Amino acid sequence: MSITSYLGKVAEKWAAIKASPAAFTIVSGNESADIDSCVSSALYAYLSQSQSKVDVFPLINIPKQDILLRRDFLWLLAKLNIKDNSFLFLDDLNPELLKHASLALVDHNKVTASLAQLDDKVIGVIDHHEDEGLYKSADPRVVIKNGSCSSLVYTWWNKTLGGLNGTIASDSALNELALAPLLIDTSNMKSKVEAHDTEAYELITKALSRISAFATSKDVKSFYKTLDEKKRDLSGFDAVQMLRKDYKDWAENGAKLGMSTVVLDLSNMLKQDPKFFPKLHDFCEEHNVTVHVTMTSYTDADTGKHARQMIIYSPKGCNDGVQKFLDASADLELEPFSVDDSGIPGKLWVFQQNNAKASRKQVAPKLRSALFGTHFSSI
Repeated sequence: MSITSYLGKVAEKWAAIKASPAAFTIVSGNESADIDSCVSSALYAYLSQSQSKVDVFPLINIPKQDILLRRDFLWLLAKLNIKDNSFLFLDDLNPELLKHASLALVDHNKVTASLAQLDDKVIGVIDHHEDEGLYKSADPRVVIKNGSCSSLVYTWWNKTLGGLNGTIASDSALNELALAPLLIDTSNMKSKVEAHDTEAYELITKALSRISAFATSKDVKSFYKTLDEKKRDLSGFDAVQMLRKDYKDWAENGAKLGMSTVVLDLSNMLKQDPKFFPKLHDFCEEHNVTVHVTMTSYTDADTGKHARQMIIYSPKGCNDGVQKFLDASADLELEPFSVDDSGIPGKLWVFQQNNAKASRKQVAPKLRSALFGTHFSSI
């Protein structure tokens, strides 16, 4: 069965589970639900199904309405004629059904609050973030440094299943799905590339080389360029949609850290929605966020180079944890600058992040350590 055939039966199989609850497995990406999480969930669910005695379902870890904010992923699904009902969303779940579920994690290695009920039901983990040191008996348990999680999923299952006797290599949709986040997360194999990324890229491009649309490196670059344009298209988004599009949070010790990545610089965010700061305050209030960090990621118009900014907001005012983070973050090369914050309550810090190589994956553990005292296992 191809991956498109498998995904095409998800809705029917889920309806059967709801009608007559039985054991099943969910494969969940993280709550940012970027293209890496979404594709990793699909790949793991499909490839593990052959080894499972129960139905396995890919979960996109957001409310279904928020999928409309993921224009790169929607473009990819449309290109492959895959419907969005080929995935479960948080709206589909309820506590009674989850009593029958086990859970595999991709693109994160600690259960999110939305699935806390399944914290003791984790049977597999494949991830490329800092190791939380949990679920030691999970099989697989792969938590290693890598550019893309999807390439870890692809290479681990390809090796474990022996390529399914050539089935993986011959499934063009599977390989096209797997290629998309690999290119996005490594900037077309030019940044943060690790050994498993290279291995996956070689396997995938070899599998796709027989298709005219991927016959040359120029074709692959064109595919990447379209994906990147779709990812960066925030036209029509207001401040809340910009904050929600790529959002993660962590709640520990009675406090909550929220982080949003936005692919515009602050000046353009404010042009698109002049009420950005008041809406940021309301967003924090609605989500009960103690400290919120917006990390911008954009191309500097003057230099043509990748650049970042960091906006830290504490709705209740000065925060000792934020100061501890700033004191320990010389490596980020944070340069403060002033903005008109529309007089929102609390405390706002705005920086140019001159070390543009440090993404949320590197910054979040530093913030969690400063705010919560979180300890991470070495990866």
